Amino acid sequence: MKKISVVLSVVLMSVMLLFVNVQTAFGHGWMFNDRAHLASGGGGNLNQNMGNITWEPQSAGEVNSRFAVEEGRVTLNQAVSANSGNIGGFPRMSDFGVNRFHRVPMTGGATNIQWWFTAPHSTISIVYYISRPGFNPGQPLNFADFDYLTTVHYHGNSPAISHTVHTHNITLPTDRSGAHVLLAAWHVADNNVSWYRVKDIYLTNTGVPTQPPVTQPTQPPATQPPATQPTQPPATQPTQPPATQPTQPPVGGATPFSGVVGTVYTQGQLVSYNGNTYRVQVTFTLWSPDWTPTLTPALFQRL
Repeated sequence: MKKISVVLSVVLMSVMLLFVNVQTAFGHGWMFNDRAHLASGGGGNLNQNMGNITWEPQSAGEVNSRFAVEEGRVTLNQAVSANSGNIGGFPRMSDFGVNRFHRVPMTGGATNIQWWFTAPHSTISIVYYISRPGFNPGQPLNFADFDYLTTVHYHGNSPAISHTVHTHNITLPTDRSGAHVLLAAWHVADNNVSWYRVKDIYLTNTGVPTQPPVTQPTQPPATQPPATQPTQPPATQPTQPPATQPTQPPVGGATPFSGVVGTVYTQGQLVSYNGNTYRVQVTFTLWSPDWTPTLTPALFQRL
């Protein structure tokens, strides 16, 4: 009887460990049809021989250092190969070549990007970038070769409950065509982690700009001389002193928020914005002009 109890205990422990491992593996999320997602099926003859990413598409691109790529601590090519923080854990994710990965057809202009989240992480933002005109898919990915597109803010909230589809509406540029890469940098708030997901696309454009220029109507020259108006002496208005707007005096030493991309903010630093003072909660570099103190409470705490 004692022997049976020991065997049952071992079996039960094994089942529990298996459950924990499965729960850990399904931890994060992906863009539909991104490089890792297609490696798990749907990439045809191209997204093949990708290693363990086939079974763990949700774990690709996790770097255990928030903003690591933007701040140059990790290259983008290294980041996309990361497996739950282990740089190079999915080495085939950093392959490159014109015909290495399946490319999803897309067209410039407004489009929907769908995500599947397997864990509801509280999130600062998801920032989108796209490779610049003249991008060479035969070279390793380099963050310097990408243009900023837009930021989706979450203010420390979760993007969605786990195992649900979530959609972002973004606008792709119309000034480039051909093989390109769409990059999504997902910065979470509940730990010091960023995910870097890449979607290989084939972009088609007609050359029509996203925002057509506004045409001003042409006024024909006047054929009649303008009527002469009698000159009126300027009315003397009483001088009003400039109105004094009430403002909250910033705490001594507060630096005005500039919105300049590349500005480094240090944990504990005081920042003034719209008459209020904020304390920086974590050291970071501003990689989007939209990360204002009012929109990113995970980065700035109002005093």
